[in-house]
Amino acid sequence: SLIPFSIPRSYQRGEHLYSVGDVATHLPVVAEGRLKHSIPTQDGDELVLEVVQVGGICGEPGLFAREGKRIADLVALEPSLVIGIEKAGLIEFLARHPPAMLRMLEGLAEQVRSTVEDLAAVAFQDIRGRLALKLLELVGMYGSTSSSGVRIDMNLSQTTLAGMIGATRENVNRALRALSDSGHVIVSGTRIVVPDVEALRVVAGGGHLTTYRRNISRPNDVA
Repeated sequence: SLIPFSIPRSYQRGEHLYSVGDVATHLPVVAEGRLKHSIPTQDGDELVLEVVQVGGICGEPGLFAREGKRIADLVALEPSLVIGIEKAGLIEFLARHPPAMLRMLEGLAEQVRSTVEDLAAVAFQDIRGRLALKLLELVGMYGSTSSSGVRIDMNLSQTTLAGMIGATRENVNRALRALSDSGHVIVSGTRIVVPDVEALRVVAGGGHLTTYRRNISRPNDVA
């Protein structure tokens, strides 16, 4: 059991769980709330690697790399309860339970594949296409059917969206407004609805929707 090695802790919105360069001592598991895993830039922007929802984990690269240092910031987006699994106990558990070790390796592989796809989108897609592709991905991960189409069930600020696709907030604002004007999305505050998933896929250049996000906990049934 991992219970003896697990430490629950509450975090307020905006509080850091760890920062770039910190020594990695625990694997965070989200029990309540949402976390943002991101790499800050020198000019104050950030690259959002992942928004981690309930049941999700993150931070394996820092935990298992030889130097043992964090390579990103982890911040609470809202009041959150996080279970920290101590590193030595986790490694001992994985060594004694090969299926769990295999699932951890699968998760790392899925994250590497999704990162490669994100880099390819930055290299080959314009901002509007990258935004459409990211929204399609979020539809697959967090979408639920509504009377207006498929609703992305997470609050998405334009700053967070910009960080997810490696763009500025201003450019994402323009791209999102263009998608809204063309009827491809419906924006209401921080909520987004996609009326026609296939039409949005055309905007994304027909690119496929990645299925390699490690923290997807249910089948992709809306895209």
